[in-house]
Amino acid sequence: MRHAFPKYVRVRHLRGPWQVEPEVLVPPGGYGDGPVHIRVETRTAGTWRPPPGHDVVCNDWRCRQDPDFAYVEVVNTHNAFLYRDLMTEQGVPAAALSVVRLPPMNGVGS
Repeated sequence: MRHAFPKYVRVRHLRGPWQVEPEVLVPPGGYGDGPVHIRVETRTAGTWRPPPGHDVVCNDWRCRQDPDFAYVEVVNTHNAFLYRDLMTEQGVPAAALSVVRLPPMNGVGS
């Protein structure tokens, strides 16, 4: 069975070793520019939890198929950077956290 993913997308369950690389964003961020994700490198982060009121994304194949990272969806970059800082204050290493924008799925905005 052939999948209708764009030709540049390869995900592990399709026998490819990689995925489309998300765009890493830099502070300060702003309102109305989301959704974005806090990407957590699980091996480096150790024990961690998402910011209050947020969960790890499980219903998006772009996030679910990445074995090295967990993704927490946030409505805009302003909040994402605030939550990232909160997570570092709670003991998550800063090197394990980044704010990213995922590439669109099949021509549809993320």
